[in-house]
Amino acid sequence: MRLQCQFFALLLLASIAHADVFYSGNLAIGLDSNSLNAGETLKGKALVTNFESAAFNDASVILEIVSGKKGSLGYPSQFSDEGEVILEKEIDGRVDAKGQRTIPFEITLPKNLTAGTYTLDAYYRNGRAPISGIAHIFSSPESAEFEVRGTGGALPHINIVRTATQFNGQTGPVGSPAAANSDIGGKVYVRNSSAKSEAVTVWAGMCDWDDTLCSGFLSQDSKEIVIEAKGLGAAGLALKAPALPGAYAIRIEARSKSGEMLSLYRNRLIVTGPTAKIWHLDIGSQKLEPQKGAKITAMVGPTPDHFTFPELKDFEVRVWVEGDGSRVYGGSQKIGSLAARDEAMLLGFDFAPKSAHSSFRVCSSVEKDLVQLDLYCFDVSPIEDSAPVPQGGRIDVKSDYAKSSGTLRLEVCGFGPDGNPDTLDASLALSELEGGAAVRQARISGENCHMDFVRVDEQTRYLLIVDDFRNHTQVSRELLFGETQLSCNTQGGVVCEDFQTCKGKRIEAVDTGACCMGSCSGSQPQKQVFSQGFLPEPKSDNTLLLAAGLFVVIIVILKIISGRNDEKWGAEQ
Repeated sequence: MRLQCQFFALLLLASIAHADVFYSGNLAIGLDSNSLNAGETLKGKALVTNFESAAFNDASVILEIVSGKKGSLGYPSQFSDEGEVILEKEIDGRVDAKGQRTIPFEITLPKNLTAGTYTLDAYYRNGRAPISGIAHIFSSPESAEFEVRGTGGALPHINIVRTATQFNGQTGPVGSPAAANSDIGGKVYVRNSSAKSEAVTVWAGMCDWDDTLCSGFLSQDSKEIVIEAKGLGAAGLALKAPALPGAYAIRIEARSKSGEMLSLYRNRLIVTGPTAKIWHLDIGSQKLEPQKGAKITAMVGPTPDHFTFPELKDFEVRVWVEGDGSRVYGGSQKIGSLAARDEAMLLGFDFAPKSAHSSFRVCSSVEKDLVQLDLYCFDVSPIEDSAPVPQGGRIDVKSDYAKSSGTLRLEVCGFGPDGNPDTLDASLALSELEGGAAVRQARISGENCHMDFVRVDEQTRYLLIVDDFRNHTQVSRELLFGETQLSCNTQGGVVCEDFQTCKGKRIEAVDTGACCMGSCSGSQPQKQVFSQGFLPEPKSDNTLLLAAGLFVVIIVILKIISGRNDEKWGAEQ
């Protein structure tokens, strides 16, 4: 079901057409035991690695326990109700530059957890950018399965219905557009699979960018509902969009009477308008010494508003350092313009402190006309148990898309155990995610860096895989370069039934390939009415399989008729 849903999904990361937002690092997890009883403590270790030249001073590992096997819950999450997040925990993930840490963790399992297979999904990020996986959209976690032995428990029996729950007319953490200070309505559907009715509090909160590391919710609402045994309930919630443009996470929880989280899901919102965001903020020194040079770098990206594509003009980026109750350094740079389609800017600030500081605070802000559009700070202190990265090479993979020419630039570079450039022994494969048609394949050896340029289609989703034979690792990324599509409902359209025809323009939407911007005509059977918040059963997987099969057959026939069957799909034009 997950792969079928991905067939129709679009990658949501608007920033993927800009510079690489991911930090260069790695995450691995292991469990002490993969078989436990309910109520016991799940123990394990997270191994975090930093390949960057600056420390990860505010990094965290996000751990989520999900019902089901590996991959039960993944991106895109709104097309399936399989897999349920029932627990979430954040642990310290700080690590020195070119360093590595082994971090033990413990999670106490609920006493009423039912027997079966569960998965620990782990993500690694700092306060502004992902390092491994993307928790707030359930994308690409590191995972480990474990079994809970036979118990009489019922958890998880309360489940947020992802396929139906929506905010601002959009299911899933997609990011639909909204005006500043507007009312954001949501409807959360919750299923009770137990044999008795239960009172559940449905809560939602909105915060800046990522709810996993949220310092405070900007808008909240909750409602208590009673869900009948084996039944389905719905709660209408109301949030308020923030005044500042930006991307905002909506965290959704179903809670027990005692406040325990029973089910977790997410949504997203894009408040349209011009702004700029601090994507990265780093300092090259873990301690400050008198008159010894230090450097702060800030990566400032454009507005996440990929609907109106606004431009922010004449603004200022400030950075400062505070230590022992006083300001150690302050600097700023004025920026003339940063538009939505522009690359992120990398700004450098050099300074020499007058006094020594082993612990201090680094901050940066984006300001225009005395309005603070963004603010980000982190604390720097010694990381005692961080060790140098063990001797071993690695590869660095970068991808940049030039919209003007429709060209994707791929760069693969090799590094030896000492961090210096090393010759590559690798392979590169770029293919279309739908059907797997090859676009570019290359065997790379005898060079330190390999660069390739490929013509791509903005509306096609691609899979990039680079195998590093020297170090026995693989880098894989999903790429899409066009604008994020919205649901049919968000665009003001309707989905016609199979026996109806569309009177109006037909457009593409993320949740359907046939969104009608008009009205549907044709006789139809009497509609079934779902009262008290109940929903119809989802369509079977066979429908999706049949649609996918017919799609491939039609494409093949058209290619044969046109005489192009000897051309490779996805080749350069």
